[in-house]
Amino acid sequence: MRPLLLLALPLAVAVTACGWFHRPTSPPSTATGGKAACAVNVYFVSHTTHAEERFVGTRLRQNPRIERVLFVSKAQALAEMEKKAGKLPKNFTNPNPLPDSFRVTPAQRAETGQLEASIARSHWPGVATVKLKLCKK
Repeated sequence: MRPLLLLALPLAVAVTACGWFHRPTSPPSTATGGKAACAVNVYFVSHTTHAEERFVGTRLRQNPRIERVLFVSKAQALAEMEKKAGKLPKNFTNPNPLPDSFRVTPAQRAETGQLEASIARSHWPGVATVKLKLCKK
């Protein structure tokens, strides 16, 4: 019995590691509150260099599953937030706490979850978080 167990364990590990079992291709609807995801936001840490941001932008633009990559500076993000929320308190806007980011639009909306996971697994320098952006409806 024991030799059989010793043979089965490595086989089970190999089959699991090779992706034999089905993995979900997109996050469950509860992860996005039942709403569809339209884009992926890639946020940088505050001390990211321009070279690191250019590197990430280049890698994103080379991906054939990505239709559009838009850089959003921290100043643009603050202006968008003020437009949505109205006048912001001075202690929030000085210094600006928002990071630089990329808004990534996938070529096919159904692949948004896969794209988010792929970007997050890349562990590119300077990237703090990768999040789904929900559709407006």
